[in-house]
Amino acid sequence: MSVKRFLGGSALVIFGIIEIFVYRNTYEYNMATSPKVTILAFFLVVVAPLYSGIMILTDFKLFAYIKSKTDFYHSNRKPSKKDPSAVRRELEKNLLKLAYTNKGVLTVVDVSLHTDLTLEAAQEALEYMVKHSHANIKIAQNGTVLYHFRGILTDQEKKADKTLDELLEDKH
Repeated sequence: MSVKRFLGGSALVIFGIIEIFVYRNTYEYNMATSPKVTILAFFLVVVAPLYSGIMILTDFKLFAYIKSKTDFYHSNRKPSKKDPSAVRRELEKNLLKLAYTNKGVLTVVDVSLHTDLTLEAAQEALEYMVKHSHANIKIAQNGTVLYHFRGILTDQEKKADKTLDELLEDKH
């Protein structure tokens, strides 16, 4: 049970107990004008706070049910602006742009510096690209993990490439 729940329930129980004495003194001095008002006042001032406090302290299941319904309502009222696949596509696009500007080679630090990702999230994103065969892992001489995007070529490399037919003729 959380501290807030405990304090709230305890406060309601204490308030209800105090109101029993206040209500008793009020009844003795005939401050209530009719029996209907007296009964209504008793339930509102004494029974309702005591009942609510006890239900909160005993972790009443109805409160959990009401909370789950209100959470469901609020989660459906405010849908997320982007679905996960759109976020993933945007991240892939940003990684490829960054890889293009860095000549096809990225490190976790590069991604973290140029995006709003943490180091852990940047590493997960790069590993996702490796898992889906968009990049290869290489190790630099100093031990840094490099992610090489093999599909990214410079303009010179694009002009110097051979056609598929030329490559097949060279093999024979």
